[in-house]
Amino acid sequence: MTRKKRESIELPFSMPWFITYHQHAGPGVVAKNNPTADNWFFNKAIQLYSKTDNLFATSGASAKVSIYGGFSGEIPFLEKHWTQTRFLRNCVNEVIQSMLENGYYVLFHGVDDYYVKGKSWYKEKHFGHDGLICGVDNETKEYIIAAYDKQWIYRTFKTPQRGFAAGVRAIIDENRNGGLMSIKCLPYKVELNVSEIKQELLLYLNSALEPNEQGEVFGVAVTPYVIEYINRLKTGEIPYEKIDKRIAPKLPFDYADVLVVDQTGKDVSGTGMDTKVVGRILKPLLSKEPDSPKIKRLIALGLTEHASGGPGMVGMLDFAS
Repeated sequence: MTRKKRESIELPFSMPWFITYHQHAGPGVVAKNNPTADNWFFNKAIQLYSKTDNLFATSGASAKVSIYGGFSGEIPFLEKHWTQTRFLRNCVNEVIQSMLENGYYVLFHGVDDYYVKGKSWYKEKHFGHDGLICGVDNETKEYIIAAYDKQWIYRTFKTPQRGFAAGVRAIIDENRNGGLMSIKCLPYKVELNVSEIKQELLLYLNSALEPNEQGEVFGVAVTPYVIEYINRLKTGEIPYEKIDKRIAPKLPFDYADVLVVDQTGKDVSGTGMDTKVVGRILKPLLSKEPDSPKIKRLIALGLTEHASGGPGMVGMLDFAS
C-alpha cells in the first residue's frame, strides 16, 4: 500500500502591529487575516505597560516594556486550542502537520532555540523560546516559521522539522513547560470605535506615575523607563553587543501608496533616512530589498537643521521639495 504524499502548506503572512515579543507577534500575524483586525487594535491595544520589578532583565540589556492587550487570549476573533508538548514527545511533527492541514497556524511556546536553525539562539545557548509555524514544506521536511532570526529581525524563514522536534524534546527532558496552540482567524467584524479610542487615550495620558500594588505602570508612566534605557545605551552601561535589537524603529504598516518624510539629513542616517525603516535600499548587488514595508511613492519635504547641506538618498526618492 502506497502512502499518500503530503502536500506542502503555506498560510498567509502579514507583518503584525507589535513584534517586540512573540506573544504579541504570533497572534497578530493570525489576526491580520481578519480585514477589520486593525480596528480592534486601534480600539483596544494602545496602552504601554511595564512591571517595574522586571525592568532591565536579561543582564540589564533589555527594557521589559510591552503593550497591554493583543495577546491571543484577548483577541475575540481567534479560535484557539492548546496542548502541552510533554504529551507530544514522539508525535509532535504529526500533530503540527494535522493542525496545518486543517487551516490552523501553530503558535509554539518553550521550544529550545539551540536546536531550531535560524532562530535567535541557534547553536549559541539553550533557551526555551516562542514563535509561529505558518506552513510546512514536505519536500524538504522544513517548517515555515515567523520568529526572530539570528540578526533579531522578525520575519518568516524555513527550519528543519528534525531540529524543531529536538527543541521540543530538550524542554521535555528538562521537565520544563512547553506548548502548541492551534490558532485561526474567525469571521468577526470589528467597527472602529472613536469614543473607545478617546477613552483609551485619556487613560494613557492620565496614568498614575507611581507603580500600583502589583508594581505595574501604564501609559505615560512607562516613558521614564524607556528614557532610562536610552541613557544606558548612551553611557555605554549597556554594551553595544548587548543592545536589544528589537527596539529598532519600524513603520506601523506593511504597505502604503505614499510615505511623506518631513525631514531628512546626514545627521539622521548616512543615507538621509533609515533605508530599512522606509523599505528602500536600491543596491541589488549589495543587499536585497526589505520584505516590509512596501512604499509605492516616497517623498521628502526638507532637511534637518544639522543636515550640513547633505540631503542624501535623493536617488531613492520619487519626489523632493
